[in-house]
Amino acid sequence: MRKLVIAAFAHVLALAFLVVGSAPAHAFGSEVLGCWVDGSTGGWTANSCTGQVNTPAPTIHFSPQNLSGSYSTSWTITWGPAGTSITGNCSSTTTTNCIVSGCTVSSTTCDVRGQSGGKATHTFTANLRLTQSGLSRTIQAQATVYGDPCCP
Repeated sequence: MRKLVIAAFAHVLALAFLVVGSAPAHAFGSEVLGCWVDGSTGGWTANSCTGQVNTPAPTIHFSPQNLSGSYSTSWTITWGPAGTSITGNCSSTTTTNCIVSGCTVSSTTCDVRGQSGGKATHTFTANLRLTQSGLSRTIQAQATVYGDPCCP
């Protein structure tokens, strides 16, 4: 009798697991956007990154962490105090403040070539709207590229 009860209970547990399923590794809402600037030390950091770059056009890499499942994405990249949008791809005529790769509806990375040089400091802001199973949220990161204090 005891074996019969245990066998029946095991079947009920197995059926409950199939119906309920297991919890995902990361729930929607735990995603975070971060960045890193080519030529800087430290690598990817959440929410903001900085770089003291002596190149005229550093590449800034934006990417989220803690993704779980598939998403549709929408990127908005701006730079400067006026929040000027970066929408065009880099080309032979556009070499700064342009998109190097990613930044599309299906991409979870966005690489932009920024403007640097002289003593000017430039800030680049990425907003990533994530949509999954009808739920949406926007995460943000900022990259600050410091100008070279040595040069006018």
